[in-house]
Amino acid sequence: MSHQELETISESTKRVFWKLSRIVPPEQDASPRTKNSFRTAITSVVQAAGQALATAVGLGQLVPDEHGNPPNLGLTAKDWHDIGPEPESEDDRDEAQGNVSAITQDQVDDELEHIFANSEGVVDDFYRYSVSDFFKMVVNGGHNGKVVEEEREAYRRLLIGYKKTSHLTISTCFAKFRVTRTSVLRTANQAIQIGEIVDLATRLEERESLIFRGSSEDSITSYLLTVIRNIEGYKACEDWKGQSQEFRKEFISNFARSLLPDAFERLDNLGIPEKKKKTKYTKLITPIRTKHCKMMEQRERFRDLYLQFGPIALLDPTFMKTGDKKNFPRMSKLSLAVYKAVIRRVEDQDLGQIRYGDHLRFVVGVLEELGGERVGAYIKQFLEDNCYWDLEEDEESESEQSGEEGQE
Repeated sequence: MSHQELETISESTKRVFWKLSRIVPPEQDASPRTKNSFRTAITSVVQAAGQALATAVGLGQLVPDEHGNPPNLGLTAKDWHDIGPEPESEDDRDEAQGNVSAITQDQVDDELEHIFANSEGVVDDFYRYSVSDFFKMVVNGGHNGKVVEEEREAYRRLLIGYKKTSHLTISTCFAKFRVTRTSVLRTANQAIQIGEIVDLATRLEERESLIFRGSSEDSITSYLLTVIRNIEGYKACEDWKGQSQEFRKEFISNFARSLLPDAFERLDNLGIPEKKKKTKYTKLITPIRTKHCKMMEQRERFRDLYLQFGPIALLDPTFMKTGDKKNFPRMSKLSLAVYKAVIRRVEDQDLGQIRYGDHLRFVVGVLEELGGERVGAYIKQFLEDNCYWDLEEDEESESEQSGEEGQE
């Protein structure tokens, strides 16, 4: 059985688990037919789950780890959203989640060929993207084309990188464009203040409230707010890791109330039985939990790209973009499979370290020019707190390379 088929089985199992978690027991006054259908469904699930568990445990014993021990199958109960729900329709899944089971390996290989064509091992600065290329992307509101084409261009920019660019060149390029900085400064200041909040739950709630807002005003202001949300999403992902299911459940409930205060107040004052009220609470909370779960999964992938490619990942608006229907992460059908394949292919190339100095200066330069000193300070603080590369090593490599070129 191929790697792709095994991943398909895993994804299908998660989807079934998610659908099961959405079942609401029928009310006492439900029809006999509805109650019978419920009992039949639950019986089928229990029987199938029991047999599937026995089969899976048996198969697991056949593939011990490198020490000869049977694998840890993690036989503990999880909340369904810890595994991760799926969108409610096939259309949502295609655009928002990436329907892995609906694609073939040939499609993935074909897309990888487009992504890596003339983009691997680019050393000569001449072939890298320029600050003008970056500027065009910003004023156009991102990369043009279908979702898969936007993702392709985003990966190519990560792989190829940007040219070494002086502050004067950056200033000249942006001088003729007037930037509305009011909302940018407000958002940057708020993001800085959020980072100073000690209480984890409060910090997460404030951070999520900032992230859940839409873009604003002109394309440059909108772009800067996107970068800030990228960074705050990264931080929220770091805060979320390792939290208990009890904490997560309570957080989502409280966060839903902060987003929909009027709806919850009306429901609180509604004179109906508690059981029905609980069902209505669930209907209010579930869409927010679903969106939050999907966004957190996408943030994990964005974090991987940052660790692999370095500061340059912060500049691209594609990976954390949300769609129009339910504001889920906007992804092509190929997105998940391509992301995994790209990471596997470049994980040993150390691109983040090799270009760290150039890209650090480029990222700080363009964002400071666009957003001003306060935004620049915010970006610098994040990069300082989340630095996994050595600037001195990058500069030494650059000096050695210059010396070799001089000898030639």
